[in-house]
Amino acid sequence: MRYDSTLELNQFRPGKWALEMPQGSQENAWIEVTNPMDVPGALFVNFMVVGPKKHQYPKALLDLNGASHVVVDPFVGVSPHGGYFHITRQYFIGMAPPGNSTIHVKVMEEAEYPFRIAGIMVTPMGKEELDKVIRNQDMVDNLSKNGGVLETK
Repeated sequence: MRYDSTLELNQFRPGKWALEMPQGSQENAWIEVTNPMDVPGALFVNFMVVGPKKHQYPKALLDLNGASHVVVDPFVGVSPHGGYFHITRQYFIGMAPPGNSTIHVKVMEEAEYPFRIAGIMVTPMGKEELDKVIRNQDMVDNLSKNGGVLETK
């Protein structure tokens, strides 16, 4: 994996590392990842999230090869135990073709901490399994936006 010099590999707590987008940066940073498979793979980005206090991490726009644009909000408004948490969240960004792909990262707002990427994964995944992941991802987004109240359609 290669990445833009705008991103900094930082140990933000003992034993905990992340690629960070520096505060106040208006740049688009890039991360190059390789899909070693001979078929497209589902690309996921793990980033730091917190709750229930909002705006500790900024929203960011993640783009995969210029084809998939996803806004991620590193806030989860509901906690299974009702207290503060500071964890990673895995988010589907798009399908990475075989070979090299580029993820572009743009921070969309100021926050207490910089946007932190804790991991990237490319994995084979069938359509049915991927649809289930996306439905679960959408449900968590819905819960976060509505303070733990699930909207139904």
